[in-house]
Amino acid sequence: MRCILAEVLRLGLGDEEKPLPAMYPESYFVQPRKDAQKKSMVRAAVISGLALATLSLMWLKSRKR
Repeated sequence: MRCILAEVLRLGLGDEEKPLPAMYPESYFVQPRKDAQKKSMVRAAVISGLALATLSLMWLKSRKR
């Protein structure tokens, strides 16, 4: 959240390369952050699932002995 001032100034000045959406210009900054958060959550879920599967297999092997 340290870049808020820079983002507000950028919104006010505009950007010739990427025009801002007319309805909600802040979505220009919010959407990439939401996408990154979703990607991170999916990655964490996959890693947790793999860890749980590995631990389950190890536990099953130890019970068979």
